[in-house]
Amino acid sequence: MKPNEIKVLDLGEAAALLSLNYDLVRLEKATYDWQRAFIFADPEKEAYLTLQDYRRGQLDVDALDYYQCIKTLKQRIRDEREGAI
Repeated sequence: MKPNEIKVLDLGEAAALLSLNYDLVRLEKATYDWQRAFIFADPEKEAYLTLQDYRRGQLDVDALDYYQCIKTLKQRIRDEREGAI
């Protein structure tokens, strides 16, 4: 992982970052074969603070955008498993 990136294992956290326009750089295999890590660009080093707000329930995102981001991330995982990426 590069210095200006952040690795996220949780789908909900990844959807929150994506809904706030963080750039998803790639997916990586995580600890288990079925698990994926989401790697986001974080040039300003603000993603950690954003994720803290998410975990505290203080992050304000549009519900429809969040839902669409979850669907997008799930599709990326499926595509990667099928070798489409």
